[in-house]
Amino acid sequence: MLLDDTKADMKAKRNRREFLQEVLTVAVAGAGGVLRAKAPSAAAPSSEPTPPIAKRVFVAGFAHETNTFHPVRTARFNYIEPKTTDGPYLPIWRDTGLVAAPGVSAYPAGGGTLEEAACREAMSRVLASLRAALPVDAVFFRLHGAIYAEGVGPAETVLVGEARSVVGPNVPVACTFDLHGNIPARMGQFGDILVGLKTAPHTDGAQTAELAGRILLDTLRGKVRPVSYVLPVPMILQGERR
Repeated sequence: MLLDDTKADMKAKRNRREFLQEVLTVAVAGAGGVLRAKAPSAAAPSSEPTPPIAKRVFVAGFAHETNTFHPVRTARFNYIEPKTTDGPYLPIWRDTGLVAAPGVSAYPAGGGTLEEAACREAMSRVLASLRAALPVDAVFFRLHGAIYAEGVGPAETVLVGEARSVVGPNVPVACTFDLHGNIPARMGQFGDILVGLKTAPHTDGAQTAELAGRILLDTLRGKVRPVSYVLPVPMILQGERR
């Protein structure tokens, strides 16, 4: 009986090890642990010429690396107001007919936990600029993944959820994240395209935006239909490793 139990235990460990290897392979090929259905085909440049498409994408930023152990609360945001003219925003969108409808971007001034009132005001201003930009064909958020506010929690996820309620279920939403962003599982319910940085120090910000922008462009062209869900990997890594 002891021998049988040992064999069963070894088999269970092998199955768990094989499962983790498969998960990590897919996660690395995806976006920092976020799986995207059909996204790999979108990441490769298309060899066939495609006609321009007249589409508008709402673009905004909302990011902070919150340190909840910091003794000083963060009480205000810095805001970047939208430009008055639309443009391609990303090089990948140039000459495609895709233009940006810029919204308000909000970045906290400080490193500690955000005060609820300041955070809700910031989210309201970003969402108000989204409503003012309607109708839009897509939403593109530059996020971090580590905002935490009193009474709100993971504010970036809350913001994307509110944006989803504004634009409805059929408008694709793309988001970019930091390498070590904390991404709740429900973010996969709100965002269609979730792409994270892959280098530390962070040298691939432009490439990450381009990847998300390319997937979004192919989505609007009808080439892909991305579906996201968050898969937590049961492991802990040193901060400068991936």
